[in-house]
Amino acid sequence: MQHRQSVSHADPKLEIIDARQRIRIRFEDGGVTLTPAGRPSTRWVWSVRLVGVGGVASSLWLETQRPVVARGRLEYRHPGVTEWILNEPEGMEHGFDVLEPIDSEASEVELRLALGGSLLPSVGPDGRGLSLRDPHGRILLHYDGLQAFDRTGRQLAASMALDRAQLLRIRVDVAGAFYPVVVN
Repeated sequence: MQHRQSVSHADPKLEIIDARQRIRIRFEDGGVTLTPAGRPSTRWVWSVRLVGVGGVASSLWLETQRPVVARGRLEYRHPGVTEWILNEPEGMEHGFDVLEPIDSEASEVELRLALGGSLLPSVGPDGRGLSLRDPHGRILLHYDGLQAFDRTGRQLAASMALDRAQLLRIRVDVAGAFYPVVVN
């Protein structure tokens, strides 16, 4: 999403309106919701919320967090993971800082995101992006460009998978990684 966004501090929610792409982004307790801004010809809604993080032998289901503005970005601070949204000229960036190993024996970390709304998600063939379609099959949004790096800047293998179109699993190979690991 690009250009002229305005941030409003409506209590207790934060919101960005991307005038160029005509998208309203609401940062609510627990997650992010996107809807059309202005007077759209079609109505839709899409939401994403980090609900869990896990390794091979452990899994942590996360409680709802309130968004906070810190370091020029919006953050949701979960135990061991900071979820963040950064508003850049080239678009919105949604990422996660995995602060420490979730499971000391795990070679993989999995972020679990609950998806909601009226758009139908599908993972692309490379497993690094998600297309969101309306009921007529038109792609309205992209959630793509998945990448992961450790503290040294080493790129880590990462992929997405869907469970019943409502749970997005982002898996990152953390074997030999130095924390924190950044996923975006």
